Amino acid sequence: MSAALCVGFRDTQISVTHPHVSTELAKKAVASDTFKTWLHNCEKVIDKKTIILRSVEIQNVDMFGPHKVGFIKIKAEAYLVFDGIEQPKALPGIAFLRGNAVGILVALICDDGKKIHTFG
Repeated sequence: MSAALCVGFRDTQISVTHPHVSTELAKKAVASDTFKTWLHNCEKVIDKKTIILRSVEIQNVDMFGPHKVGFIKIKAEAYLVFDGIEQPKALPGIAFLRGNAVGILVALICDDGKKIHTFG
């Protein structure tokens, strides 16, 4: 099993595990602008609502070349806090961090006009 990393979140340290990702890739992911932006957005307070993170698991990291982190798939243990009261049910915590990327949906329509196949 891989050793856990830690990241600062508000005034605490949060465990970041990576059981299926190398320590080298996990460190690159945590240091990436994509991960830092996600973490910063989790810290925001909007309409008296905020999020508490208990832990983060990096499930996958796709690199764009040898040095640039591309996509990061994470699973976070997160809870909503509303008006200072932590809600008992965990939030859905799976996120696909992609940074500034474009998504394209390709639709192929058969000549008979009946079948549509989508990819993307």
